[in-house]
Amino acid sequence: MMNLLDASTHPGTILVVEDDLQLRRAIERALHNGGYCVELASDGDGAIAMLATHGDSLRAVYLDLQLPGTPGERVFTYLRTLYPTLPVVVASGDDLSLMEFIDFIATEFLPKPFLPKELQDAFGRALGSQQKPPRQLVPTVPAARWSEAPLAP
Repeated sequence: MMNLLDASTHPGTILVVEDDLQLRRAIERALHNGGYCVELASDGDGAIAMLATHGDSLRAVYLDLQLPGTPGERVFTYLRTLYPTLPVVVASGDDLSLMEFIDFIATEFLPKPFLPKELQDAFGRALGSQQKPPRQLVPTVPAARWSEAPLAP
């Protein structure tokens, strides 16, 4: 089975916007293991600065909605204004906050907490198609925490 994060099929750099240091590092490892270059931002202001300077070189974005400083929703609006078809994986511990993003093109939704495999699957879907029909969000029950789950190669 093909690794959905394999850089040979989806080369490029992914911006990870996550305020939780442990989770940010785990996501960075998973993406590096998939062959990606990774840029990191720990808050909304850093994300906007990265998008302003490196947005044209990004292949995709992981965006936590619960950020200090500029809120994730505002970062998403800024991102979609400049890059309307850039694949984005939007993550949140609040499933209801994800509902407003359902109709956006090239956007996947990842309820927190999630497993490394769920992250890989979300990026695989986001990178696999920049045009997709809207879909309904189905709440999930977390199976394990990142620290308890092995990272897939």
